[in-house]
This record gives sequence, structure tokens and C-alpha cells, in this order.
Amino acid sequence: MESVPSVDKAPFYDFVADWMDRGSLLNEFDLAVDVLDGTGALIQTWDFKTCEITGYGTYLHDTTFIYSYSGLQDSEIRDRANFSCVGVSLKTP
Repeated sequence: MESVPSVDKAPFYDFVADWMDRGSLLNEFDLAVDVLDGTGALIQTWDFKTCEITGYGTYLHDTTFIYSYSGLQDSEIRDRANFSCVGVSLKTP
């Protein structure tokens, strides 16, 4: 999962920090990802089951001719979390 870091993701960052501190001691979890359109309307929900974090990092995306999440043609800081899950269910409204 990849995104532009933002304050509204603070609970997720706390969760990642806990994973970095405890590693494999962290219990498996379920994860729901809402896919939104440009107006913020829900397109789909991806329900992942029995997941664990396998990696996390931030990086500078400075290739401006590739789609930017911010909508600006400029460099942006992004974060990326990698997960391993047992199953997924796709739901549409």
C-alpha cells in the first residue's frame, strides 16, 4: 500500500511503530482498504484477512512525469507498507 503521508493516518503510523518495536510478536490483523474516486466517493472496499506487515518505508518520489498522488507536477514524499495476507474479499457499494 502506498500513499502520501498525512496527519489523518496517525493511528496507522502508531501501528507501524509498534510493529517496528515488536516485530513478529505483533498479532496478525485484518485490514480494510477503501478505494475512492477523485470526489471522495467509495468505489470498492478491499477486505484483507489474517495479515502481517512485512516492510515499511518512506521515500522521495521525484520523477515528475509519472502520476503524482498530490495532483501537483512536483516531487513528493511517499510512504509504502508491504503486507502479507491469507485472503481478500472485494466489496462494492
